[in-house]
Amino acid sequence: MTDSEFIILSFVNDGLNYSYLIEKVIEKKKLRDYFDLSFSSIYFLINELENKKFVETYQSFGKKGVGKKGIKITETGKEALKKALEEKFSGNPILSHPIDYIFLVCHNSNENQIKNGLNKYLKESERIYKFYLQKKETLEENENSLFGEKMIVNHFISRLKNEIEWVKATKQILQSIPNFDKALLSQKEAIENLYRKMLFED
Repeated sequence: MTDSEFIILSFVNDGLNYSYLIEKVIEKKKLRDYFDLSFSSIYFLINELENKKFVETYQSFGKKGVGKKGIKITETGKEALKKALEEKFSGNPILSHPIDYIFLVCHNSNENQIKNGLNKYLKESERIYKFYLQKKETLEENENSLFGEKMIVNHFISRLKNEIEWVKATKQILQSIPNFDKALLSQKEAIENLYRKMLFED
């Protein structure tokens, strides 16, 4: 079960029996600050859950007699939700980040590209960090805030703080390397020689 499917199935299990209500809660609680849930993806996810027999849809009628498509969780869905919850708690922390792939092949860049990229990444990380600090203050001031939301924001703040510290430390390391472009070129040559050697050995 994907993370998005897990969230939507949890909503249905909590009694949100219509897709428009799910969208309303997402908007009201500003959950897109935490998760990637587009409006169109809600319908797609519900269809996916129905295909997996985790939910069933049914026809109902509103006050004006307008037909609406309701959703309810199945027993299979409840078991899947319980299993997914256990699996997500036992999952490994996600360590890799797009910037890590850049560093893996940093010998294909130059000093200016790497340092400018780090400065840009640091600026954006600090912006997002401030956003979630403000978010935390808002949640703490609101007595109706959910405990889970506060835990998510605290988690984001902790991760962003560590990321900012890592970028600053990495910048210091790079500044301590004399003639960084020459060091990158030397590394590129060493890697190309290694790959050529591997090719001939095969």
